Amino acid sequence: MTNRLSLLTVIVALLCGCETAPGPAAEGGYVPPLAEAGVLATITGSRTSGEEFLEGEHTGQVLMIDSKLVRDSHDAWSKSIALAPGRHSIVAKYDHAHYMSQAFLTFEAKAGSAYQLAIKNGTEPPDEQRYCEFWIVDLATGRPVTEVLRRHVSGGSPQWIFGVP
Repeated sequence: MTNRLSLLTVIVALLCGCETAPGPAAEGGYVPPLAEAGVLATITGSRTSGEEFLEGEHTGQVLMIDSKLVRDSHDAWSKSIALAPGRHSIVAKYDHAHYMSQAFLTFEAKAGSAYQLAIKNGTEPPDEQRYCEFWIVDLATGRPVTEVLRRHVSGGSPQWIFGVP
């Protein structure tokens, strides 16, 4: 009995000193640079509302910056994300109910500038295929700093009404 108690005590002591490795979500995520205001640039996502009652909200999120995932991009779409001045690659995501799309944009961020991911959705004839257009805008000038990229939207179902199949 004493040997078992001693063995158990040693095992508990060893386990208490162990440190678990961070999970994959904690590794490799985007870490905004730290610097004084005016030295950094910022980027935010955007949200638009449909014109019809059932249209709902359409969200443009900054999903990745320079191949690194942005933490909580879905919930933090409206929060400014700091960027060091220079060239950046952005993976932009469009999200609406059960529909989504993504695009890859690159642009040159200037110190002290604020940028926003802009989105515009729609359908194109003849089969009414859904699409989303993505681009980045300089908020001070209102002018695009990237080309406008049109991507098809996937997901959803034409039979869905009020979220019920």
